[in-house]
Amino acid sequence: MDWAAYKALCARPDVFSRALLEWTRSRVADDALQAVFDTLLNQPPIGKPSDFSGDARTDMFVVRFDTGQAQRIIDRLAGDGLDRRQRHAVVVWREYLAMFAGADSEQYGLLGEMMQPQERVTALMQAFDARDLDAIEACFAPDAVYHNIPMEPVTGSAAIRASLAPFLGMASEIRFEVLQSAANGSVVMNERVDRFLVNGRWIAVRVMGVFEVSAAGITAWRDYFDLAEFQQQMGG
Repeated sequence: MDWAAYKALCARPDVFSRALLEWTRSRVADDALQAVFDTLLNQPPIGKPSDFSGDARTDMFVVRFDTGQAQRIIDRLAGDGLDRRQRHAVVVWREYLAMFAGADSEQYGLLGEMMQPQERVTALMQAFDARDLDAIEACFAPDAVYHNIPMEPVTGSAAIRASLAPFLGMASEIRFEVLQSAANGSVVMNERVDRFLVNGRWIAVRVMGVFEVSAAGITAWRDYFDLAEFQQQMGG
């Protein structure tokens, strides 16, 4: 993954560092919540740029706590007489909770603005160029729907990852060339040429993509393309 894509992912409100997660876990006296933390921290972190020099404390994870769990964490961290680190943790968890509520930053006292829809779509394109499945999955909301028309739709970020893995596996390089991009509120459309280097030969597919984006990530992705054009090149 390149640095631009990595920084874009780390700026998301649902991406936390190992240090913050471990610190929060140590201060949440709730066995059920601690079990969720343990499961999360035992998973592989988001892939880092090749020249990244930080230690394991800087590992970054996409968190998947539901709203009730997030509120319980905030309730256990919040209170009078908080030190600077505790106040920061509460703000970060409130930002995560606000992501689900679609609230603005002033209501929750957030640190900075969330990624704009076009920025999220750009991060997805960059993740494909890097052939980074972790980064690709992290671009989607947990219940996202991916419809690579005319094929069947796929629901859920984990299922989307599984459906895309063969495409990344067959290509030694991928280049998503965005020709035009436009946004209308939470909807982004882009005209692309998707290029795959397969067995030393480039395959190019013309695509029109439609993306629906929320604070939780990309919730819907529909790509319109000529399947015959792709099959003819694969069989050539």
